[in-house]
Amino acid sequence: MSHDCAIGMVQEMLDRGINITQLYVDTVGVESIYQDKLQKLFPSMKVVVCKKCDDLYTICSAGSICAKVTRDEGMAVWKFLEPGLEEKIDKSWGSGYPGDARTKEWLQENYDTVFGLPTIARFSWSTVKEISKDKGIKIEWKDDDDDENDPAQLALSFLPNKRQKRHRFFNERKMAVVECF
Repeated sequence: MSHDCAIGMVQEMLDRGINITQLYVDTVGVESIYQDKLQKLFPSMKVVVCKKCDDLYTICSAGSICAKVTRDEGMAVWKFLEPGLEEKIDKSWGSGYPGDARTKEWLQENYDTVFGLPTIARFSWSTVKEISKDKGIKIEWKDDDDDENDPAQLALSFLPNKRQKRHRFFNERKMAVVECF
């Protein structure tokens, strides 16, 4: 998603007639793969992809500041996608970064043991994963690793065929096929 977003932004600028000769990007994933991908898409540009790009190149530092200001403005006017949360949830979530103490506190306070967090949270963050592990209700799906869990086999279990082995689910619950005429 991050690659697609960056590619889309660059393409949008090109479509608007902006002449981009150099592209500096902070990496998401393996640097060389991302750089090759961008270089193939934009062969006329000098493409540099690296970790901590905003620390190494002034232009990336400026872009990072612009992105953070835009993000902060977006957070200030955030409208929850989930119905009813607008009135219930306090929006004093700090910087929104997972290392921020206020953000961690907000995540803890707004975690629902069944539903987790609102869509504003990044579920890929280790902070969110840890809270989910500690506070969430663990669900074990029966037969996840069982070969009998084949949907085709399960569907066949509904048929009144004496030769077909019924799925364990039905046998354990002593469920019988009922025929109506």
